Amino acid sequence: MPAMPTPATATMARPVADRPILLALDGSDLAGRAIPVAADLARKRGAPLLVVRAVAHAGRHEIFGFHFESGIDEHAATEAYLARVAAEVRAGWPGLHVETTVPTGPVAHALVATIRASRAQLTVLTTGGRSVAARMLRGSVAEDVVRATDDATLVLWPWVLGRMTALERSDDDVVPPPSPGLGRRILVPLDGSARTARVLPEAYRMARAAAGELVLLTALDLHLYRRKHAATIERTVHEALDERAAIIRTSGVRARAIVTVLADPAAAIVEAAEREACDTIAMTTHARGPVGRFIFGSVANQVAGRAGRPVLFTPPLADAVGHDLAVAYPDVPVPILDLAQSPHGRAA
Repeated sequence: MPAMPTPATATMARPVADRPILLALDGSDLAGRAIPVAADLARKRGAPLLVVRAVAHAGRHEIFGFHFESGIDEHAATEAYLARVAAEVRAGWPGLHVETTVPTGPVAHALVATIRASRAQLTVLTTGGRSVAARMLRGSVAEDVVRATDDATLVLWPWVLGRMTALERSDDDVVPPPSPGLGRRILVPLDGSARTARVLPEAYRMARAAAGELVLLTALDLHLYRRKHAATIERTVHEALDERAAIIRTSGVRARAIVTVLADPAAAIVEAAEREACDTIAMTTHARGPVGRFIFGSVANQVAGRAGRPVLFTPPLADAVGHDLAVAYPDVPVPILDLAQSPHGRAA
């Protein structure tokens, strides 16, 4: 059981407001299209927005082993770029507190260090999505960040960003409209293990901010079972999953359970997200060794490459008990934290 939050923490209006939403940019138009998404999330949570661009090695570049001076003060140029971004965000989202920083070093390492130092509650970044068939995160800064951080990461792909930021607003709008759909319906794949349930607090938090809904999904491969036994398993799993959905509903967020029978779990997740019109998929990652492969083997990467929508990644629990969840999520009800820590137990 997680430690109960102190009364002072439990009564705070915005208990995570001191932890920023971190937006990682690289200066490209593609990455810049994530700005409205991150700013809207920060506004909804009452949290500051920390805009970051890492400088790999100020003023020097390497080509075929030769080092060249660029003749540009890259650090100063990056500071000026971030200052422009911050000014645009402050103009578009009045009252939102925006800070910037320019860490120096290998990009992924610098970003991870900044995430940890700032205690960011959520990191928003984009990835180029080299091809639909490719492992979408392999060898990328995005994968390095997702693997190494202790909190949630929202990864946006190019074909998602165009749909999310094409907003219609009139001249009479005082503040920008929210990112369309983000968090209004979130698909949460669960397999009954503690590692997949770890995503529930962050998914709950995002759905609550958007007055949205969680769709809990379990995909079953029952082709080896006799029809009668398969039906029994499907019914039992649905009942258990629905109990968890009921706890989420009691905690103030709409939730429902669906069970699908399909041998390919990645396909089941992608199909369910499309069928249920989910705007986000929330999954837990897990490092299975020094290379840091994702949970489900390659399922998370397959989902990321095929889903066509944002994917919210969270790391696994720091330990078997997961007592740190009460610290990381002081604004999330204890029943939700319990679900994230002991999914095997009967929901009551």
